[in-house]
Amino acid sequence: MIRKKRNIKKINFGDSVNLIPMINIIFLLLIFFLLTGVIQKKNESNISLPESFFGKKKVNEKKELTISSDGKILFKNSPSNLDSIKSMKIISDEILVINIDEKAKIRRFNEIVNIFKSKGLKKIYINVKHKND
Repeated sequence: MIRKKRNIKKINFGDSVNLIPMINIIFLLLIFFLLTGVIQKKNESNISLPESFFGKKKVNEKKELTISSDGKILFKNSPSNLDSIKSMKIISDEILVINIDEKAKIRRFNEIVNIFKSKGLKKIYINVKHKND
């Protein structure tokens, strides 16, 4: 009796690796790290705030003024100068938050505070970094 060999095709799994499960796991890890990562608002003006032990969390401010280390003034994130600040209309009940670089000249800060005081502004807050942070 002569036996015939059957033609059995051998499947070679080495040539075709299924990458879909690996892509799914990487995608899920990416989503996990994006959602659980620390998200911080980037400081647009690149100023380094002075440190204080007595700082409190800032209130929901209406107006924000930034003084950079070279003395440039940003009011509501747009460039400004002393003359434009002098010509502003200020309501005495408004709250002003000043972000000042720790290397900025105190003279510039005093000029700005005096302008707002002469306009009758009652509440001026200075944004600081807490020393324990």
